[in-house]
Amino acid sequence: MRSISARLKLFIGATAAVCLVAAVVITMLVRRGARIDEARDAQPPSAPRESPLPLSDAPNAEAMAVDPFPIPEPLPDFARPSSGAAGAAIPVLPRPEKLSLNQIIGKESILELVLNVGNADNVVMAISSFSGATPVYEGCAEYQARVVTRVTRVRRLLEEGRAHPEEVVPVLREVLGQAIDGWPAAWSEHARRGSYKAADTDAYVQCSWRARTCTYLLTELDDYDSLPLLARVYRLHTRKGDLGGTEVGLTGPCAPGYMLPMMHKLISQYPEAGLSAEARALRSRYIEKAQGVMPDVPYAPIRVLKWSALYEESDPRLVVFDPKGKSIASEPTTTMTVYLWTSGSITDVLGHISQAHTSLYDAMELFINAAYPDEALPPADAGVENEAFVW
Repeated sequence: MRSISARLKLFIGATAAVCLVAAVVITMLVRRGARIDEARDAQPPSAPRESPLPLSDAPNAEAMAVDPFPIPEPLPDFARPSSGAAGAAIPVLPRPEKLSLNQIIGKESILELVLNVGNADNVVMAISSFSGATPVYEGCAEYQARVVTRVTRVRRLLEEGRAHPEEVVPVLREVLGQAIDGWPAAWSEHARRGSYKAADTDAYVQCSWRARTCTYLLTELDDYDSLPLLARVYRLHTRKGDLGGTEVGLTGPCAPGYMLPMMHKLISQYPEAGLSAEARALRSRYIEKAQGVMPDVPYAPIRVLKWSALYEESDPRLVVFDPKGKSIASEPTTTMTVYLWTSGSITDVLGHISQAHTSLYDAMELFINAAYPDEALPPADAGVENEAFVW
């Protein structure tokens, strides 16, 4: 009896323990389910308050007194077909470097603009927008003719020159004369190095771009009295040097095909009033000789964006994402001339200028010497050798 009673007590105790554990488990499950249901029924928390737009971004807000060329935010992500935005226009924002360059150029004096025209910030941007089938290399006449019109400083100088030629033209002439005088030493140093190198001085680059810029702008501004200077620039390409015992024509800062169309324009439109009878006859002889070889004058100008525009019209992003030009539709424009040579090659692989083109230039020079006897160049065979040009 006692054994039964002990067993019964053991059974009752075990059963109670099991029931207690079960009760605890059931209570926890019930409470957990209540919290889940409570969370499902609760309202989502209110969205955090957005900070107010700054004044410059608020709609219809007046412009703040900030920098006139603000740096834009990075370009937004491209639209994707899966987002339902297929075919939507992708905004093309101005490049920050273009806006920064506008700020710098807008503060420069005329002399600073001309002296800095060959800076990397200017030329690299112009080259980056260069497109077309023409081989892109520095000595190519078409390359020089196209790229010079895309240099931002050139566009501002042209605008200033049209408004105040009396202030711009003398500076262009002076800097061009310095570039001509400095070219032999700059070219010789560059030739010894063999190619562009980081350690190279900027004399070669600066002389090149100053000569190209000044000749272009003096032509665009119809400065007929600069013809003797342009003839001196052309002469730089006719000097002779020695390369391994072979006589070669040496490269000047401006390709002959770059110079001849500009000189042709100035001579063709030259006002005859005040010319001597000899100069008038030589001008007529040149024009007759140039028929069928040189392009007709006047050359057709092209419309381009002004220097202060937020874009370059040949920005590859515009071509890809904005082919209709909506981004630049409201930008200010002006006109420029691209002086292209279209009559075939002028020089051979060694840099020798063909006899036909040499004869054409000789006719130009005869007129220039007659019109400006005090600045007449010596004969082509006299004094053209220069030891600084020997490799």
